[in-house]
Amino acid sequence: MKNVRKYLASSVLAASMAVTPLSVFADSSTPVQTKGEIGTTYTVVKGDTLYKIATSHGTVVEKVMEWNGLKSYTLSIGQQLKLYPTEVTPTPEPPVVTPPTSESVTYKVIKGDTLYKIATKYHTTVESLMLWNSLNNYTLSVGQTLKVSEPKTYVTHTVVKGDTLYRIATANGVTVESVISLNDLKSYTLTIGQVLKVKAN
Repeated sequence: MKNVRKYLASSVLAASMAVTPLSVFADSSTPVQTKGEIGTTYTVVKGDTLYKIATSHGTVVEKVMEWNGLKSYTLSIGQQLKLYPTEVTPTPEPPVVTPPTSESVTYKVIKGDTLYKIATKYHTTVESLMLWNSLNNYTLSVGQTLKVSEPKTYVTHTVVKGDTLYRIATANGVTVESVISLNDLKSYTLTIGQVLKVKAN
């Protein structure tokens, strides 16, 4: 009977020494990580949690679990985890809409011109020419510049980092094609600070 008790005690002691401790909370071990061809292999140390590992590697717990096929949050000291670089998409700056601008067709007065002659040429009226140009009389001067069409007011957009024609068009309820046409663009390339007409008021 004594021999049986000794045998059982020895078995329990051996079993308790073979148990791998779970990493719950500690503060002494140094993490080990090696780099493979793609991503990084991280070795769990005492005190590690999935949240701590994910945060220190610029990712989230869900990704770490997905990469390693984990079904629970439990980790074991010495366990190896695969970690991959996470591509961070920069958040584009908010769109900048500048105050509306006005444009109209202009004409430079030459010798022999009259308001009636100019109005007829541009299919408008003398009254409209006087209104658009704030004229108080019919007198014209050679070289004077006149607006010969009703001014069109455009909403404009100043291009910021992260902008695309699609994003600008969508934000203003218009199409990419209309923005291209309105600005006589030859390509989809935009420059930061570039001012685009996006729609007429």
